[in-house]
Amino acid sequence: MSIIGEPFEGYVSQQINVRQRLQGQETRSNTALNVLSNQNAWIKLCSSVSVESPLSKTELESKEGKEITSSQYDLYKSGWGPDKLKAIGLTDTKPFMGTLLAQKAVLFNTLSTLETGEDKGILKQRSGILNTKNTIWNDSFSYGLGGTTFGIVPPPGIIDASIKCLNRGSIREANVTIKANNKFQFELIEMLYLRLGYSMLLEFGWDKYLDNNAKLVTTGTTITEDKWFTWKDKTFYEILKEIKIIKRRYNGNYDGFLGKVTNFDWNFNPDGTYDIKLKLITVGDVIESLKVNLPASLKTKNTLKQAQSSTDGIAQTQDLGNDSAIITNASISTLNYNLYIDTITKSAKWLGGTGSNYLGLYDLLSAQTSVDPNASFEDLTSGGSFLGFQRGGISFDDAQFKEDTKKTGVKSQRFNYFMTVSELFDKLDILTMPSISGKKMLSYQMNVQPCSVYPFQISFDPKICLIKPAIPESFAYTTSEEVKTNGADGKKTTGIKTFWWWMKRMKPFATFEKDGKQFGDIMNIYLNYDFISATLASNTDKEGNVTLFKFLQTICDGINNALGGVQKIEVIITDDYKIQFIDQNPIQGVERKQQDNVGFEIYGYNPGRIVDGVSTPQTSNFVKNFSFNTTIGPNIASMISIGATAEGTDTKNYDGTGFAKWNRGLQDRFKIGLQDPYPVDPDQERFIPNNDIYPLTLDQVNAIIDNFEKASIDLYWTVFGDTVDAYADSLFGGLGVFKRDVVVGSKFGYKGEGKRDIPLCPVSKTTYSNTTWDEYAQEVRDYQKAEISSGAAEANKLEKFADQYINYLAQSFGGKISGRPYYNNYYYQLLPDFITLGKQLFKNYLNELNNGIYASTGTPSNTSGFIPVGLSLDCNGLGGIKIYNSIAVRQGFLPPAYPDALTFIIKSVDHKISNNNWTTSLTTISTANTKAFDVSIIGNIDDIIADTVKSNSNNIFLANSASPDVTFPNSYPLINKNSRTGLQYVDEASNKSQIVLHHTGGIQGAKGDIKMWTTTTSSPIATTNFIEQNGDIEDVFPDTFWAYNLGVLSSKTPKSSLAVRSQRIKNPGSNILNKRTLSVELTALGYIQKVGNEWMQDSNNYTTKVKNGSIKLSSPYKITSSGKIVPMSNYKGYKYFQSYSAAQLKSLKVLLDKWGPDGDKKIIWRINSDQFEDLFPPEGKLSKNAYHGVRGIYTHNSFKIEKSDVMPQKELLELLYFGTLPSSIEHVNIT
Repeated sequence: MSIIGEPFEGYVSQQINVRQRLQGQETRSNTALNVLSNQNAWIKLCSSVSVESPLSKTELESKEGKEITSSQYDLYKSGWGPDKLKAIGLTDTKPFMGTLLAQKAVLFNTLSTLETGEDKGILKQRSGILNTKNTIWNDSFSYGLGGTTFGIVPPPGIIDASIKCLNRGSIREANVTIKANNKFQFELIEMLYLRLGYSMLLEFGWDKYLDNNAKLVTTGTTITEDKWFTWKDKTFYEILKEIKIIKRRYNGNYDGFLGKVTNFDWNFNPDGTYDIKLKLITVGDVIESLKVNLPASLKTKNTLKQAQSSTDGIAQTQDLGNDSAIITNASISTLNYNLYIDTITKSAKWLGGTGSNYLGLYDLLSAQTSVDPNASFEDLTSGGSFLGFQRGGISFDDAQFKEDTKKTGVKSQRFNYFMTVSELFDKLDILTMPSISGKKMLSYQMNVQPCSVYPFQISFDPKICLIKPAIPESFAYTTSEEVKTNGADGKKTTGIKTFWWWMKRMKPFATFEKDGKQFGDIMNIYLNYDFISATLASNTDKEGNVTLFKFLQTICDGINNALGGVQKIEVIITDDYKIQFIDQNPIQGVERKQQDNVGFEIYGYNPGRIVDGVSTPQTSNFVKNFSFNTTIGPNIASMISIGATAEGTDTKNYDGTGFAKWNRGLQDRFKIGLQDPYPVDPDQERFIPNNDIYPLTLDQVNAIIDNFEKASIDLYWTVFGDTVDAYADSLFGGLGVFKRDVVVGSKFGYKGEGKRDIPLCPVSKTTYSNTTWDEYAQEVRDYQKAEISSGAAEANKLEKFADQYINYLAQSFGGKISGRPYYNNYYYQLLPDFITLGKQLFKNYLNELNNGIYASTGTPSNTSGFIPVGLSLDCNGLGGIKIYNSIAVRQGFLPPAYPDALTFIIKSVDHKISNNNWTTSLTTISTANTKAFDVSIIGNIDDIIADTVKSNSNNIFLANSASPDVTFPNSYPLINKNSRTGLQYVDEASNKSQIVLHHTGGIQGAKGDIKMWTTTTSSPIATTNFIEQNGDIEDVFPDTFWAYNLGVLSSKTPKSSLAVRSQRIKNPGSNILNKRTLSVELTALGYIQKVGNEWMQDSNNYTTKVKNGSIKLSSPYKITSSGKIVPMSNYKGYKYFQSYSAAQLKSLKVLLDKWGPDGDKKIIWRINSDQFEDLFPPEGKLSKNAYHGVRGIYTHNSFKIEKSDVMPQKELLELLYFGTLPSSIEHVNIT
């Protein structure tokens, strides 16, 4: 595996140490002097060209399977190897066929020959002068190669070579300068080395060196002599592995470069010589040109139809949806087609499991909830019964999810299918990677690949990828029983449900170890099939090709985004041939082993010292040049500015801890106390600067402003203490009553008018009488200061954001917050707003977490990725250093804060070989110098989250303080321990499109009915509001949420069930019906009948109340087709109902206007004559429009034949038809 900041391999560190000790010797031996003053660099370049002869005529005919004419054969054999040799003057071609020409022309110490006889395996160097005229080739002499027509000239040779890293080191490029001194030498070089796409081996190193035991060694043979010309069918990475072996053998005093020719150019000089420049590049660059959608792999529509011919295939295609990328892109490539076949094939692999690289998210959800949400996976799968379950269902209510599909455009089965990154690599290897002689050009890193990970991290967008949620054990409910009992010890009152089968069936992603190590495994990230297919389609260039590199980088970008934008995973090539994903972020607790790296000496001598009784020798440097540089772009400017501000620990929007340690103990006097900006409130147009409100938070200020606005302005005062109501204005000037001057306050930037009697303050828990805004604000601020100074209200901002995020997780998967259950499961609905919210809250939580850890331990965040603050150094040539190694530099020459705050990571390793010298140039970037921290800090986070500070967020998904447990204004309790939500309603936001009117059917009012609901029901049954007979409105729960108010069709409602069938009504299900309604309960008895002389409702006698007038009666009316409101003889067999009072209808209009066309729900509540029967269907009928979701106003009658609420009272119809309120109610004269 590869991680950012790995130390050098052992042999490299040892060689650095040997060299620095050599440089540090004051008295030097002959051996030391020999190495220091007489060490020379060498370079070799050898070609892969083999000179081939054409087939014989007989051989060609056999190969082609047909007769070849003489003229055809003459044309075929023209231009082959022998002809090319003859063309450059080598008339005797036999000694140069096959690899012999390349063996005789190795560019080493000018031109050398690899011996094949007794001296086999030795590079024979040329010497001397050839005096024979007109001889083109010789095997021994240096001067005279190519003839002496234009004088005796030296042999060709390499002038210099440079190797540079591209793409942050993933790909390397070599530029070789060659000199040819006559035409023959140039033609020889051209035939062997100027071959576009051909492989070349470039080797270089020192002729002598001190090995890691400080013994003098002369460099021996290398791949050129030992294996290059005898190897057959070797892959690039097999050769590269051999280069690594030889690097170790020679302790880093050797390096090699295997590449292919990508370009060359040459100049002919006036002196008859040729200057040649050859460019090579490592094989890894093919990742930028390899195609994923190979033309030969394209599938026709007929092929797809044949694949769908099975029943499963057709069914699955319908489940996926015609807009699924899996279907629309199935014909693009073999990979797309493979994904398509996977998804239309019913297979046990979608069960997941630690041995599987696949997962069917919604298959497992559907199966789990179809059987029993609390059943074990083993119970379900015994006997292989899984495959019998319907595919594509979503959790609790298929019909509900279909409704959500309409709303969100999401189809669950479309996003059901997942495979791990390791499985994608395997598919890419099989389906897209070309082979050479049966072996792949490049390979994929298939082992564990660490990345950064954080407690409570999840994938926020399952449309892209999934990970097994990183929920700490102390916050995980692993069984349904734990949810009920608050864990094994009864103390886990806050936690997240983790016994979803899909979680249990995933390979582990996050690892948190006691010694502080925490890391994720990139290979166990599960990628969504739809995302993979869409990525293949979206990365097509102008020619219609999809390149492997661009495809993989887009996959990485998607993963980074889905995981919250804190990982910085990218695709790289390591060891010149291996494709892998790597995270720029250092891995907490495992990435810093600087003690394994010997520090580079930069300047002067580092005296020896005694450590634990052992003396260490004096050292010095073999570094030639050294510089420190910064390249600060706008992407990190904010982080740097914040890191310079009071150590960067006071903000949730930015994480500046990466730079904070650099600045620790230093302070910018003009940036003390940076805090997050506060937004402008669009309703109040107010800006509240932070320094004005401290120690209050913005949420607290907004809360006390809202509380102030709830109280009406007291316009009058009286010397007699009389109560003055809204009509007091007419009494102005009366005895003892005086009008106040309206005082306008301005504290905290808010303009608060008048004196008010302020209800219970949400901060100080105190009421205030006859108080101005400025007085109120100051008193609350003083209260908070006193609380902080006494330690009673120590406000850790981490609490707030951790709480918000833990709420989010509870609403994602279910769980409990402070003992209150959550059953929302928004995660599976793939709502875009919910996905965006999760990422924001996670970042806020993580920034606060990192700032808190830095404040406690001094350990900065590891989320900043690479920081463009770097070192550059040139040293005597050294092989074996790799990109992403960390490099230690002795601190004596650096400011002490640098190595303490930053870790330097090598981003490029360049080499230059020229004039018998080899220079290695290292360029670095930086990451924050993180380290393992005591994992007990996670326990502190547990405590903070468990404290559960209630969020003031107005977001509809975060229903904490926005989910009241009492009604307003009378605070009737709404807690129902038997309800699945723990409340008498469902604190889940839903879009409202219908208003439904009810009456109570009794006279006990809101208090009695709500008590009855909470104590006798196990379902969240409620209406949004009550309106009492005196007109008082009781808000039962916020109108963003919903409750069951319509009842369900069952065996107990046979008439309604029959009507649904007979009227061909499509019943979408109870959840959908109830979720879209706003409901109002009018306190009223309902129907009442005269039995003899008694007024009865069933067995209840209300005669006394009717006769004394406390129950007034009305008769039903109707709206005719002409728009007239006329009496009805009865409604549903009843002639009399308790009247809805004028006060009730007045309050009803208030609610209707609030939700109406000019209100926040935009529901038209005025009706026409055609709609009368939608609200008041005749006996035996229901409203088809009500069931089918047509926006508007309805009654309980619209949904159930067994109901008679509300009744069509004349004044109610006038309100709904004309929009007018009655001045009085027309009652039945009971006499």
